[in-house]
Amino acid sequence: MKIDLVTDAHALRLVYANFKKNKITEYEAITFLRGPRDGIDVNLRRARICGSLQVPDSPYGIDILNENGDIVQDFQVAKGAFDYLRRTFKLKANS
Repeated sequence: MKIDLVTDAHALRLVYANFKKNKITEYEAITFLRGPRDGIDVNLRRARICGSLQVPDSPYGIDILNENGDIVQDFQVAKGAFDYLRRTFKLKANS
């Protein structure tokens, strides 16, 4: 099943919101050279196997970015989905 992505999806970025410390951690954004939108779609579907992509009030999130780096869509996700993408692409937190 396809994910309902916006048409200008170009990259994805993981985000963690630590509500207790009032701090947001953004991870490095990634894109896919052979069709960014399709690459995002397939990897979100894989992440969905590890955990839901729709978890209200979750501290774990995925931002979908356009070519300018603007957030055009976001998902609050289960920790399993977040960890799958972080581990698979060895994503590091931005300082």
